[in-house]
Amino acid sequence: MEHVSTRPDQPFILYLAYDAPHAALQIPTQEYPKGGGINGGLQWTGQSSTTPSINTASGTRDSYIHPGYVNKDWSEGDKRHASMIRRLYNAAGDIIQLLKYLDIDEETLIIFTSDNGPHHKVGSGGQFAQNPELFQSYANLNGIKRDIWEGGIRIPTICRYRVIIPESSIVTYPSGQWDWLATFADVAKAAIPVYTDGVSLMPFLTQQSDNKINDKRYLYGEYFNNSETPSYADFEISKRGRKRGQMQFIRIGDYKGVRYNIESHNSTPYEIYNVVTDERERVNLASSMPELHQERVEKNIQMTYLFKTIHLPGQKNDENKIDPLSGGFFLKGLE
Repeated sequence: MEHVSTRPDQPFILYLAYDAPHAALQIPTQEYPKGGGINGGLQWTGQSSTTPSINTASGTRDSYIHPGYVNKDWSEGDKRHASMIRRLYNAAGDIIQLLKYLDIDEETLIIFTSDNGPHHKVGSGGQFAQNPELFQSYANLNGIKRDIWEGGIRIPTICRYRVIIPESSIVTYPSGQWDWLATFADVAKAAIPVYTDGVSLMPFLTQQSDNKINDKRYLYGEYFNNSETPSYADFEISKRGRKRGQMQFIRIGDYKGVRYNIESHNSTPYEIYNVVTDERERVNLASSMPELHQERVEKNIQMTYLFKTIHLPGQKNDENKIDPLSGGFFLKGLE
């Protein structure tokens, strides 16, 4: 409100990181305030108010289950999870109503996204866990949070930019969170920083480019976790109970290379999947398409040599250097 009233011609960016639904599954004190926008919904009340800061700062903490879920034959954790999703839905609608009131609805790009697949553990300070199987929060995929199967890393993203992005359009271009910096720069007509390997997604969002991934473009990720992929009944048998350990994935084009529980660079081969035609990662193509496996091995070596030249802020000399063929995949300080 203040920005629009004092600097109406200056673009703005708002990063709003909701903590719901989080692992602790701590629910609010009361229902979301009626209405939305300037006169309804969540309101700033000031420090001297009987509800300090906001109009929901009253009632009993960690107590409100949405009435639509109270009598469901669900666990407490699942009721809490659903209530938090509903809360998030109400909050997003509240913001859209405000944008409409300010008459900037059609010139504002809204992005709703997440960071990983569903979770199935009691978070710090919590008592309840939500079971991803109830809502099949991993969709038709395998894996949850802390997996690098598609269910752990392929996350929902909704973009709304009235007039600019065609309604009901679907983008299948593979992307990562690092692409948003370049995208925002593109929207603001600013230079895209040279140090980012992200690309602007605007050509794909506006349907001015096909969704094919450039042959030189790849998506890379690695993660370590000492647990296992859950043995859910609707997961592929080959994925159930897989030891995670050190994991890597490299996607080039339609093909994704995956390694779980890596012992060393040379002894743990990649599994290769066409995640466009085989999103459940059923058919390992590594033996029938050895050239794809070799391509990912070479790209992994290239990536590790790149890391060998990187120093983390505040660290000096050779603390972070690693030998790409030694089997070490960690930068010091990121263990």
